[in-house]
Amino acid sequence: GAMAAAANGTWGGLFRFFSPEEETLLEKITCEVGQTRQADDWEVTLSRCAGDDEMVYIWVDMKAPADFTGEPPADYLDLSTYWDLMIDGVQQAGGGGMISVDWDEESRTVTYCSGWPTGDPVAGRTADIILEPLCWSGWDREAEKWVDIPLWEGDVTFEDVELAYENQTIRLEPNVEVPYLDGTATLTRLDISPFRALVRVEGGSCYRHHWVKVEEGYQPEPGETVESEAGTITVGGSHIGRPEV
Repeated sequence: GAMAAAANGTWGGLFRFFSPEEETLLEKITCEVGQTRQADDWEVTLSRCAGDDEMVYIWVDMKAPADFTGEPPADYLDLSTYWDLMIDGVQQAGGGGMISVDWDEESRTVTYCSGWPTGDPVAGRTADIILEPLCWSGWDREAEKWVDIPLWEGDVTFEDVELAYENQTIRLEPNVEVPYLDGTATLTRLDISPFRALVRVEGGSCYRHHWVKVEEGYQPEPGETVESEAGTITVGGSHIGRPEV
């Protein structure tokens, strides 16, 4: 459970870079927020945000007091935090976790990044964010219970946060026939953003793709998700559309 120091403690553990150009790109597409709150001896800053058509990413920097060492009090514990997001007064899915947390010893800062699925673009809208206390968290096998050790008391609230980043998603509807599996299908949608790519093909050789013959008809292979009756496949969303049977 020991927390590793990050090579760059300003991005949180959600993003890993394979080249300096990738980090430079993320710097360009994020928007500074810069709201700071005090939580006991911790200085908590909502530092930046970014997003695309379906996701919003928010970073928070937590500057630690002098007595914080980054070493967990027990080897089964890791740093974790949880928060809730409201956009224009509408509750979004909450976020949290351990893998998205980095500790930078030089700046004495814990950085956390979380991504929320929003379903629709939210660039330019206003958010309220409630951050629960940063905790040492983990499963105590001997006691057979989950342990949370908060590092400050009470939630930290950020209100009227402007999500002023630029949504750089490119959306295309080619509607062209493409080779797929043992035939052809129609490429109907292609979305590309700095964070993800989504490709949608429909009809033709998509029908009954990932379906297996059973006594009553056809059914999806284990682990596949049925999206609709249209016989579509979405790569990136991992949804399989059910054909007529």
